[in-house]
Amino acid sequence: MKKVCYLIVLLFLVNPIISRTYAWIYPEHREMALHGIKKLSPENRKKLDKLWRLARTGYESRLHESVIDETNTISPTLIDFAAWPAISGDHSVSAKDMLNTVLHSDWILSVASIANELKIALAESWNSNSRNNALRNSDLLLQRADPAYATRAGHNNVHFLLSLYSMVQTEKEYFWQCVKPDAELNAIGVYVWYHYSALLKASIVATQKLSDRDKNALILSAFADEAFALHFLEDITAAGHLAGTWGNASQKKGSHDYYNEHGIKTITWEG
Repeated sequence: MKKVCYLIVLLFLVNPIISRTYAWIYPEHREMALHGIKKLSPENRKKLDKLWRLARTGYESRLHESVIDETNTISPTLIDFAAWPAISGDHSVSAKDMLNTVLHSDWILSVASIANELKIALAESWNSNSRNNALRNSDLLLQRADPAYATRAGHNNVHFLLSLYSMVQTEKEYFWQCVKPDAELNAIGVYVWYHYSALLKASIVATQKLSDRDKNALILSAFADEAFALHFLEDITAAGHLAGTWGNASQKKGSHDYYNEHGIKTITWEG
């Protein structure tokens, strides 16, 4: 049972999708989670599916029966777990907010439908102008479906990596800079916080005697925390999230979009 419960917080091994778009958008976030789940061993996938069945108890009319929905339906009527990292961050401000949105909002299914249409439009784009038009049209539709869509992104730099404070800063020093108590909100810090929260909840399920209702609720909450963490883990790999945090709002947006489209040259700690 302990091994089963810990599967809820598996760090999915994902292969970032190479794409000329502005950071990871909803369909790309979802594709990364979907492919990560598909890479699980049959044994681990079976255990993950079992936990998902427990988590969706009482929410069968909103949550898909499988952690990943591969039917390619343009207008889904159910939300799978693979969509949760996409909804996190961009369409919610916390794991609790994301879970409430998934389970109870009237508009999240419209967002999922818009995202599916964007995925098709990008696949059919033939040049940068076509891609930009698809993205901008999608942004307008998302703003209508989710009125807080644009304003969430401007509140802070939570989706971005912190800048190095020294050219000789070590990897360990940088990590502490991201997670220390007075750290500015940043993608690594948020990933660590919510991933740890998911681990903690999974350990409680694994080691404490709970009622079926409390156990299922805690598993559901752990799923939400890990999905929120995964959004920011994925954001760390977006080039524009390394270089988009300086200047005024328009400069930040310009840097963010430029580097996400063209990439950025950098050096790892290993050289």
